[in-house]
Amino acid sequence: MFDARRVRRLLIGVAASCVLATAAFAQAFPERPVRLVTYYSAGSGPDLVIRTVAEQLAKAWGQPVIVDNRPGGGGMVSINALKTAPADGYTFGVSDNSVLAVYPLLNPSVPFNAEQELVPINLWMNTPFYLVISPQSPFKTAGELIAYAKANPGKLSYGSPTGIGNPGHLGMEIFKAETGTHLVLIPYKASQPMFADMATGRLDVAFATLGSARAAIQSGGVAAIAVASRQRQVVRPDIPTLAESGGPADLEVNGWMAMFAPRGVPAHILKKVRADVDQVLHSPDVVRRINELGNEGVNANGDKEDEVLHNDNIRLGKIIKTLGIKAE
Repeated sequence: MFDARRVRRLLIGVAASCVLATAAFAQAFPERPVRLVTYYSAGSGPDLVIRTVAEQLAKAWGQPVIVDNRPGGGGMVSINALKTAPADGYTFGVSDNSVLAVYPLLNPSVPFNAEQELVPINLWMNTPFYLVISPQSPFKTAGELIAYAKANPGKLSYGSPTGIGNPGHLGMEIFKAETGTHLVLIPYKASQPMFADMATGRLDVAFATLGSARAAIQSGGVAAIAVASRQRQVVRPDIPTLAESGGPADLEVNGWMAMFAPRGVPAHILKKVRADVDQVLHSPDVVRRINELGNEGVNANGDKEDEVLHNDNIRLGKIIKTLGIKAE
């Protein structure tokens, strides 16, 4: 004889068991080491931030969090490692707008769309760029540099710290367009050779992050004369904004760094990771590390990260098309 009440109790019991099992699984995560894949070189400013976050996550999770540095290919080596990793919540990626937004715009033949292929976790930080010059340069302000460049077109050279398409390169192209100046581009594969040429006077100017230029500034190899931001930075309040230094009032040059997951990671794992990373980004050690390297903590959720990426795709796409910027 059919017993409806007994069947109903069985169904309720099964449903409850499933909920408890899911909750237990979520609480148990992670049960083994977690990997953070990034294109940044070991020891670079962004890498130091990632490692500080990894250390704090390892404490919270009771599992090692391994930073997997995979530079090369315009950042695509690290992206491909992330895209092809199992979607089980044990591999995440940390990257920036140079790779996630600009690279696909400059290389349309590359089959990659971050908005479609990756899941945003957290937006970590914003990185303002500084206008740095050779210590042998006579310029003390952006206004003086602009006046000389206008009077002597093609006499000044500017460096791009990591080839074509990074914020420093795009920022200087916008700077040239807004000031009506002509500076000659010299691309570099990394920041340090660029600063070495600047120290000897072989290179005149560049936009660079404080994290990458810190050692060169401290040694006197380069001088930072302005920050391309709307306000002075807490870490270096003595350095004026670009507008205060006689440069374009509306020009902001910045990068952002964020954490992503491959498509298909279970929702409950994404929820836990977002919450845990959010908490870690508020920790004193991480805030201190972000600030001391010249960055601004953002600590925004995945929805905000998705919005920033989408807006960058539109904004930077227009800039690249208008200025006719091509990949190397």
